[in-house]
Amino acid sequence: NTTPSFSGKDMPNEHELRYYIKYHNAAQERCVTVKDYIDRILLLPPKYGTPFRVGVSEENNKIVIYLLGVDNNKQLSTLLPVTLVENIRDYLSEYKMLGDFIEIKSGKIINVGFDVEAIIDKNYNSKDVINTIIKKIEDYMDINRHMMGEEIYIGDLLKEIGKIDGVINVISIKVKNLYGEGYSSSRISQPIKEKDDNNVDIIDLEASDWVLYNDGDTMMEIKQPDKDIIVKVKLR
Repeated sequence: NTTPSFSGKDMPNEHELRYYIKYHNAAQERCVTVKDYIDRILLLPPKYGTPFRVGVSEENNKIVIYLLGVDNNKQLSTLLPVTLVENIRDYLSEYKMLGDFIEIKSGKIINVGFDVEAIIDKNYNSKDVINTIIKKIEDYMDINRHMMGEEIYIGDLLKEIGKIDGVINVISIKVKNLYGEGYSSSRISQPIKEKDDNNVDIIDLEASDWVLYNDGDTMMEIKQPDKDIIVKVKLR
């Protein structure tokens, strides 16, 4: 490569290592299945560049590879460096099946926000408890903890919030699909329950059994945690 790489990633964290090991153990030396392609791309030597997240699907008799990178702010990016795309295509040519046609595209970013209402113990500092709830949601949705196409279980998040010192009960949690100015233009494929006072889409969690579903080419992100996570509390 004659230019520095960008839109890539750092060393894998513990969540990523578990994911990589799972796929690598079942991988073949040739790219026969969709999972083989994911595994092989993740094994691309770092000197050729590494995408942050990879999704692969078979569409209309061709293998479609979806890539997402990260920008200088450590946020998801749909920018695809030409050199990285060419390197992946050249690398896979040695492993793909002869009849496989490969297409490489940018993945989709779904920006979400959270509105939480909770009852907290009046003996605790409400500001500290609110900040802890916000940090818990931010950590749970951290893009480094999730893979492209991975399901996100809101029930697990509610359990984690319930364990926070000072939280007596979580009254409600709403997940918003944020798009348009300042956010990704992609919209979630799940049903929308209603719009809030700011005309923002509220996802119908009951219709999806309290699961946020990512399609194989999408990944969710809280773009501005200090603005997109709102916590209201009642003291008791």
